[in-house]
Amino acid sequence: MSELILDKINNDFNINYKNGLYSFDNINNIPNLSQRIIKSLTEIKPNNIFTINGKVIILFFNKDKNKKDIFKKCWNFGEAPIIIIENESDFEVYNGFEFILENGLFELEPLDSKDLNYLSLMSGRYFTEDKFKQKEKRIDKVLLKNIKDAREILIIKLA
Repeated sequence: MSELILDKINNDFNINYKNGLYSFDNINNIPNLSQRIIKSLTEIKPNNIFTINGKVIILFFNKDKNKKDIFKKCWNFGEAPIIIIENESDFEVYNGFEFILENGLFELEPLDSKDLNYLSLMSGRYFTEDKFKQKEKRIDKVLLKNIKDAREILIIKLA
């Protein structure tokens, strides 16, 4: 990510390389990160990762990455609640668990970043807000619903 954006993230959110922010290049140095998560992150290729106790909390992406690809990979990953994508002078914040279909396009749900900061992440306060209460579009819920629907169809056909 650009130094400008990293400085802005540090100034706005108090998130930096001293308190849980890691460059993707140092992914193997992130404490308590499982090999499964490392393998998944290697396919997603975020520029930076913010973790708390081995849990991925935020994935950061440069502006030159394909947003459509980021949205799909991050939602399929199902482990990072917050996705931040750099734009020309600032960044866009998205809910990594919720998607919307806009004109047939798959997009992650945008989030307001005003309450996003290191303390609200560490305390969990940021995640108690309404934006994280909906869980019917998380990948695990969608896949379980698909299995249930397929099962019901098979039961009807075989009856």
